Amino acid sequence: ATDDGYEVEQTVDGGYVVTGSTYSTNGDVTNHHGTVANADYWVVKLDAAGTLMWEKTFGGSRDDIPRAIQQTAEGGYIVAGYTNSQDGDVSGYHGSALSTAYDYWILKLSATGSIQWQKCYGGTLNDQAFAVKQTADGGYIINGSSQSLDGDMNAADHLGINDDFWVLKLGAAGQIEWQRSLGGNGTDRGSAVQLTADGGYILGGGTTSVDGEVTGLHKAPQFFGFDYWLVKLDKTGALEWQKCIGGTSTDEAWCVQQTGEGGYIIAGRALSQDGDVTPNSSGQKGLAWIVKTDSKGNIEWNTRTGGNWAFSVQPTLDQGIVITGITDGKATDVINFHGGTTDMWVAKFKGGICQPTIAITSLSNNVCQGAPVQFSAVVTNEGNAPSYQWKINGNNTGTNSNVLYLPAISSGDTVTCLLNSTAICAVPATVLSNAVVLKVQNPVTPIVSVNASSTTICKGSEIVFTASVQNGVGSPMYQWKVNGVNTGSNSVRFSSRSLDDLDHVYCIYSTGSPACIPGMISSDTVVVKVNPLPVIKITPSDTVVNSGSQIRLAAIVNGGVSTFVWSPANALTGTSSLSPLTNPIFDDIIYRIVLTNLSGCSSTASAHASVNKGLFMPNVFSPDGNGLNDVYRIPKNTSLSLIEFSVFNRWGQKIFTTRNKDEGWDGKYKDQLQEQGTYSYLVTGVTDKGPIKIKGSLLLVR
Repeated sequence: ATDDGYEVEQTVDGGYVVTGSTYSTNGDVTNHHGTVANADYWVVKLDAAGTLMWEKTFGGSRDDIPRAIQQTAEGGYIVAGYTNSQDGDVSGYHGSALSTAYDYWILKLSATGSIQWQKCYGGTLNDQAFAVKQTADGGYIINGSSQSLDGDMNAADHLGINDDFWVLKLGAAGQIEWQRSLGGNGTDRGSAVQLTADGGYILGGGTTSVDGEVTGLHKAPQFFGFDYWLVKLDKTGALEWQKCIGGTSTDEAWCVQQTGEGGYIIAGRALSQDGDVTPNSSGQKGLAWIVKTDSKGNIEWNTRTGGNWAFSVQPTLDQGIVITGITDGKATDVINFHGGTTDMWVAKFKGGICQPTIAITSLSNNVCQGAPVQFSAVVTNEGNAPSYQWKINGNNTGTNSNVLYLPAISSGDTVTCLLNSTAICAVPATVLSNAVVLKVQNPVTPIVSVNASSTTICKGSEIVFTASVQNGVGSPMYQWKVNGVNTGSNSVRFSSRSLDDLDHVYCIYSTGSPACIPGMISSDTVVVKVNPLPVIKITPSDTVVNSGSQIRLAAIVNGGVSTFVWSPANALTGTSSLSPLTNPIFDDIIYRIVLTNLSGCSSTASAHASVNKGLFMPNVFSPDGNGLNDVYRIPKNTSLSLIEFSVFNRWGQKIFTTRNKDEGWDGKYKDQLQEQGTYSYLVTGVTDKGPIKIKGSLLLVR
């Protein structure tokens, strides 16, 4: 089932502790509360290599969703999230028995994951905790979102009817010391909190407000969409400053950390491709977004990567960062996706320096004299606001852009670009690209000719045409034409078996470089001579003979004859004549002649001779519609002039009769299927031996 990871932290033993929600009842998950329709808190302890040491589930019979975890000073853990359970591990819920609204739910765990204390905070509406940190006095600071106006909430601080940031300062045993609501009339969702070096707190989340404590939203208030919202409080909870960060779509932060020099790292998700958000190279939206600011919330750099959401960002002992969140497995840098809706996603980023790179290319390596040319630069580790200086033969040109457009260039000119990266990890910050030297050509008109495998063919024979080009450039296209009508494919070759006499075949060659040479050039024309095939007929073409008889065949030909071959030769008295006599015929046989006319074109004709057979009526048939033995009839090739063929049921009733020996009984009488059983038949007629009258029985099987 679905297992979502929300926060990871490196522990003092060098391993990691991870929290998330789980709906699973198998795999790595044990002791799930309730059913797979409800989530539990899930806490996982890993060693330094990522091997599972232990895991625990917490909650009741309804939804319990954790969002944050921290190892505490004595080696235990504090976990923050929200619940609407009223049983199991949960007590102190503020809603009614039928309520589905959430309370903050805070768990204090021992070093091995046992509950030391738990508390619910909030009112009768939705209150959801997303972040918790232990404070220097042994208490805790919590950030999340609240809609309540009662319970533990100070209603006077709440602005509007939507979510506000709700910050709780707790003592070591979980008692409330102070609380603060922050936001405006829009939706303000708190999701992150950290202690700062000056003893205060930094908060992160998302906002759609343009009033209250919020200023600087990147979209108009009538268009719903979040900005990252970064809020700095002093140690008493008083507001020092706030910043909106994002673009014109939805961007929401879920985690924040203070960096060594006093700035901040914020991570979450960005849908925007404008404003403060640097678009990723593929244009893909909905990726994790990491932002670095200075100590006042001013952006220094940002990047997008990995899964669909980043819920936690933590510094590691090697000066890097580790991120956890969720992914649907579609991003190119996500590996080992397990399937289902989402997986927990953990990514480790190395610390240290980074090397900016720049590679430039042109749209074409060969250009025409006086033609325009465009260059573009592909860069890495460029930072949030890189600068570009293009050069021709070492001299500055162009504008500060990753694209250079020149109206003309001379042969041998060398183009380079100097990148100045603004990434804080960039060493060196300024790097030079590769050099591109283009070949400039004078206009040369191609010459196109067409060769045919043969210019004289027989009707229906294949003929292949091949185009040859001198002075060809670019990526050409070929359009073949027969009598001026388009045919064939974009290829140097064209073949056909359907040409007629005196058809005209030629090719139109398109150079793809109209600035340098003419756009379309016509080849020479090939006129095809198509000779007709001989028309042959054999008489008799289909005949019935008595066993042992002979017939004389006659091949009738339209036009002159060059050669001919009869087959089978051993069934004829001779094969040197167009009118041979057959040998005595005892079995059905097909005679063939292959004839070549004076133009060298050949055709084939055939004749069929069938031998009369005596009358033999079958005694069983099965009219079941499978196409086999469905009709009871007189066998074909029977030598008989039929007077009557009739079928009678067991009461002597005539249920079928015909005078056509090619017709038969289909097992029906008056369109009704007849029963399985025995029937009788009568055949009267005249054979070469005189009149006959035959009676017999047959079995109808279904």
